[in-house]
Amino acid sequence: SNAAIIVSSSRYWHNYRHASNALSIYKVLKSMGGFSDDNIVLMLADDIPYNARNPFKNTIYGSYAQGGKGDNLFQVDDDKKGGGVEVDYRGTDVTIDAFRRVLLGRHLPGESSSRKLDILSPNTN
Repeated sequence: SNAAIIVSSSRYWHNYRHASNALSIYKVLKSMGGFSDDNIVLMLADDIPYNARNPFKNTIYGSYAQGGKGDNLFQVDDDKKGGGVEVDYRGTDVTIDAFRRVLLGRHLPGESSSRKLDILSPNTN
């Protein structure tokens, strides 16, 4: 089976392109790569959609919004129906330690077992 770990650890408005690139990869994997959210771990320091400088609140576009035209890459999947972006680690949860735990499949004591730490196995590409 295949799995993907997508990390955008950059924060702040001037790193808009990093979040945009990560979300573009996420969308390609889901739409053309045959991946489901079960096989993708998305780590996104997602302050960009909520940044005061963002003229289009709660959105990230592929090229700095371009006047609000194009596809919004940041449509959050709050209802878990698969229509948007399912962010597994966000904000201050995006750390080197969290990334290492995802790679090793290790939960911290008391950490929710719903975190996707078990998607990697010896048979995973």
